[in-house]
Amino acid sequence: MDTGQAFSAAELVNSYDVQALSKIFKDYGEENAAGRIARAIDKERQKAKSAAQLNWPE
Repeated sequence: MDTGQAFSAAELVNSYDVQALSKIFKDYGEENAAGRIARAIDKERQKAKSAAQLNWPE
């Protein structure tokens, strides 16, 4: 893990919109199900009731 980065992967996943996540998964991960994965992440974010559930600093 590169601790010198401006923000963590958790922060990225929890803050980027569906389109941006899908593009990252498709472009960098060569993931065919990029859109489905991004939508699933978004669905779970919407169900989360607190910042702690999203692993986000309060």
